[in-house]
Amino acid sequence: MSACLGQTAGVVSGIVEDQTKAAIPGAIVSVKPLVGGAAHSTTTDNTGAFRFTGIALGRSELQVQMRGFSISSTAIDVTAQGLTNLVVTLKTGAMIQEVNVNAATEFLQTERASQSTVITAQQIQNLPTASRNYTHLIVGEAGVAAPLPDRTGRGLNITTTPGAQADDATQSLNPSVNGARPTNNSLMINGVDATNMMNGNGSLGNNINVPLDALEAVEMQTALYSATTGRNGGGNIQMVTRSGNNQLHGSVAHFFQNEKFNANDFFLNRGGRDRPKFRRNESYAGVGGPIVKNKTFFFAAVQRTDFL
Repeated sequence: MSACLGQTAGVVSGIVEDQTKAAIPGAIVSVKPLVGGAAHSTTTDNTGAFRFTGIALGRSELQVQMRGFSISSTAIDVTAQGLTNLVVTLKTGAMIQEVNVNAATEFLQTERASQSTVITAQQIQNLPTASRNYTHLIVGEAGVAAPLPDRTGRGLNITTTPGAQADDATQSLNPSVNGARPTNNSLMINGVDATNMMNGNGSLGNNINVPLDALEAVEMQTALYSATTGRNGGGNIQMVTRSGNNQLHGSVAHFFQNEKFNANDFFLNRGGRDRPKFRRNESYAGVGGPIVKNKTFFFAAVQRTDFL
């Protein structure tokens, strides 16, 4: 069982200019989360620049308005890395128009040296995992390698009733990042160090298992780490949990695995043996909403996993 805390925030900055590339000072810039929360507002300086800090991670609306120009409304996706060097171009005109611009993740990062990847909430929900564990998502990134879960204690990697393996309870993988030992990985949840230093097989094993439905984003830095996360020589992983909004929402789910849905192992078939028994049941419930509207929110989740 696990309870989830609040999320961290990112930075949004850029400039406002007209169609001739001239800076527009004094423009009113506001950022408001699409799922609720307080809006942030500021005005551009003499160079047309603006900057926000403390913006909640996730989808937000960036709106810019200035007398004599059309209103610009931009949908942005704020990640743990933040959004910088945004350029908002205002069009002149007597009619008020709304311009929607989708901010996409840049393919070539020129402002920071760290090598990192961010798995968004949508990817977390859509990508398949063997046991609904975040470690099964990060092993798909470049430079990350991990063995299949050993369910037998003999290296057969077939699904059997959990035995004496250290990671049977959570089915966590202990990946090697860029050839480093699995014990060189670190884990932070909402900025709090949650690295398991007691597991000799790897620092991600037998650790806090946050339900996938309660995660907003998972970021993993694999090289040239930033000063805020760099400590271990393997993968530095940051998990950000979801937060509530102005509306009360909740969800429940149940997932199960059964040997009847599995194909038998080739050698077990050859030896005339039945499929190994494997019955895994996982129940989830989560709820989020406001404590003080537009100011304070909560989100809590619980998950239970049973092997029958």
